Amino acid sequence: MRRTVMFLASSCLAVGLPAASALAGTKAPTYKGKTTQHRKLALKVGTRQVTLRSFTIELKCRDGSTLIDAESGFGPSALRDGRFKDVQVGSTDTVRFAGRVKGRKATGTLKVTDKFGKVRCASPQVKFTAAGG
Repeated sequence: MRRTVMFLASSCLAVGLPAASALAGTKAPTYKGKTTQHRKLALKVGTRQVTLRSFTIELKCRDGSTLIDAESGFGPSALRDGRFKDVQVGSTDTVRFAGRVKGRKATGTLKVTDKFGKVRCASPQVKFTAAGG
């Protein structure tokens, strides 16, 4: 069996959320960090919302191949008592993420399912840590 690695740039945008341009005027700091897959992640943390800016994640596909997915274009998620949890759906992918913000540190988990052509791919639950402020 041949193992292939595919790279797919994807955008996940939930329907019905405020446009990113509406958030452009906010001064929310960007938190940058890494996942347990040693890949980059960035998010903006405001007083009442968290916006997942971008990340890269490795997915395993049903045909045995590996997909490296670059995700961006998310809507904001509510931040309540320092915690956030959301599911955002794009045209071919679904991103589930949850976590907490404490001071200048954000921690949490990500899970992505995607479709590359007719092949379904999914990531394991991946932990992340990011710092900023």
